[in-house]
Parts: sequence; structure tokens; C-alpha cells
Amino acid sequence: KVLKVGGIKEKVIAARREGVMTLVLPRQNEAEYLEIKEYLRAGLTAHFVDHFDDVYSLIFDASEVPRLPGPSRGLPVISVEPPTAVEDQAVKEKESEMPETPNEPTNTGSLKIPTPLPGMPGQRSEVPSSLA
Repeated sequence: KVLKVGGIKEKVIAARREGVMTLVLPRQNEAEYLEIKEYLRAGLTAHFVDHFDDVYSLIFDASEVPRLPGPSRGLPVISVEPPTAVEDQAVKEKESEMPETPNEPTNTGSLKIPTPLPGMPGQRSEVPSSLA
């Protein structure tokens, strides 16, 4: 049996960073995967399984390794394909509508430092010449 795992978003981000485009995840994590933003899922194919028989049939080429005897003992595999070109365009348009965060402050005016009131901590005061 394939059990639920944590950190699906982090696993998806790491897979994208390393160029992995096909994921095999536990069936119980399907909802968490679908909650991830579309731009993070774009280009990824995810297969959700609940039994090792399905993992075996997905990751090994049937022409190179022997097939398992009998059908899978798990539920049918759920596959989530990458978004189509139309969906990709919609995601790009949505991303372009989002304001970019500037790397530098946009306010180029001069910085005004308030003058402390007399007697405030950190203020220099004149020492009377009689005490010096």
C-alpha cells in the first residue's frame, strides 16, 4: 500500500528545479497537489497511486522488465496531465497582471529624520561651561 506523505508543494518545487516532469504520488495526496498554483504544476504530469503494483507498472518499461503476475491490486491510477496551451496562456496572462515587486524603493525623495524633543534619550545636550 502507498501511504500519504507530507510536503507535496515542496516536492513539486524540487522536481521542477531538477527537471523532473513526471511525478508518482500517493492517491491520498491528490487534493494537496491540485491546491498548488497552476504555474507550479505547468508542464508536470502527476500519477496518483495507492498500491505498489501501480508504481511498478508506471516506472518500469514493460519491454525491459517482467510484468507483474495478474492485475493491479490497487484502485485505478489517476493521472493529471499538464495544462493545455490554452490553459498555459491563461496562466501567463494572470502572471502578467500581477504587480512586480521592485528591487529598489520607488520613493526617491529625501529622508527626513525627526528632530528629538529636548530631554529625549539619545539627544546631545550642551554641558554648561560651569560644569565642564
